[in-house]
Amino acid sequence: MDEGARLASLAEEASADGRWLDVLDYASQALSLDPSQVSAAALVGTARQHLGTLSKARAELRHITVMAVDMHRSTTISAQVGPESMRALMLEVFEVCVDAVARYE
Repeated sequence: MDEGARLASLAEEASADGRWLDVLDYASQALSLDPSQVSAAALVGTARQHLGTLSKARAELRHITVMAVDMHRSTTISAQVGPESMRALMLEVFEVCVDAVARYE
């Protein structure tokens, strides 16, 4: 099974469970790999329809915190160390961020 078909299959499974964000994600990825996948296009439309009609009774206002992280000179560092080392470095940075977010909730 090719990757596009696998993603379309995951989208169909998510649709059966009513997981519309997952449906949208998987079906969109499948379409990006193969724009001729009619079933994936239909699932994208169905997911958008379901996500757009969430009940206002379920809506709520909440305070949230958004964190953006940028590594100074990351492009230059990446050119010097190579993609594998840069990936490892970024995973370490990500772990530090995850730990901080978990610690402060």
